[in-house]
Amino acid sequence: MTAEPLPHAPGLRRALDEAAGIAREAGHTALDTEHLVLASLRHPSSAVARAFQRTGANLAAISDALHDTLCNGPYPTPNEHPDNGEGCAR
Repeated sequence: MTAEPLPHAPGLRRALDEAAGIAREAGHTALDTEHLVLASLRHPSSAVARAFQRTGANLAAISDALHDTLCNGPYPTPNEHPDNGEGCAR
């Protein structure tokens, strides 16, 4: 039995590519949920952004908090220094 690939929701490929770019620019060696959510929040029409908006959440505040977590959190980099990536510069 051969499994068929699942269809991609609109914007999924873009979000995955952007999340990988965020991780790469920050020098992170893994793609994590935080990278994917941050990439999704860059597009206010994304399902993730709309879900947060429905709760009244401040997208800019969430993006800033995710950025700070990614740049100052326990994310391994090639040099094991969490803020050495260019992607963490403001």
